[in-house]
Amino acid sequence: MNIHSEEIKQACDFFKKQLIQQKEDIIHAFFSKLNIKNQTIYPISTDYDWLIQYWSSGLYKKIGQRLNTGIKSWSHMDDDHQQVLKNQNIKYKTDITDNYGNIVDIFSVATKRSLKDKDLISLYAKKPIISSIASSIWCKFNIKPLPLEKLECPTILKPLDIDVKHECFQFGKIKFTSKEMETIHWLLELNSLKEIAWKHQCSQTAERKRIDTIKAKLNCQGFSSSALFIALKENGITAACLKDYVMPP
Repeated sequence: MNIHSEEIKQACDFFKKQLIQQKEDIIHAFFSKLNIKNQTIYPISTDYDWLIQYWSSGLYKKIGQRLNTGIKSWSHMDDDHQQVLKNQNIKYKTDITDNYGNIVDIFSVATKRSLKDKDLISLYAKKPIISSIASSIWCKFNIKPLPLEKLECPTILKPLDIDVKHECFQFGKIKFTSKEMETIHWLLELNSLKEIAWKHQCSQTAERKRIDTIKAKLNCQGFSSSALFIALKENGITAACLKDYVMPP
């Protein structure tokens, strides 16, 4: 597999610029989208050298070990993975993986310290946004998917869940309806007003009114979308972008 590509290098450099607010504790961030049926992968990293090292070492041939949904530390990976981390002087690396049938997203971060629960929740909440950024960059630089040969996939277990009938969601003293939570979810995935209105099968005027109601509940009515995102984060609602929590089955 030829990972040495000027287009991929430019894409990685651009990806890094989009994640300029990453903390100093983060060494690099890596995102990949796999198509199990077609056995292809789109990779991108804030560190192109890491991408080169990963492929040159042949670890991409073992990516099947990383396809189960959930959060997994590389400390549990085999000796080949540990050796690559050692060569790059990386002590901690964590995968956050979601499986959508034949499509698997892996968001991976290398860090200078071990991650706490609040770190993992924050990173999980950012993953849909990072997925959107990565997809736009692959399109911008005309990146083609790379082939994966003889991809071995683990048995995918259906996640344990409890069916709960609910009409509202509460964060502290603030309550949102199911429709408002769906709007928050799509806003955090960077959907436009027009796109959200289409998803709700309503007019843009009706959707704008719903967003104004959300802003009023967060005491930021009349302010920009940036102020809304800040207010959501301050109220611990970044996890609202996690599809399994807010979207109907």
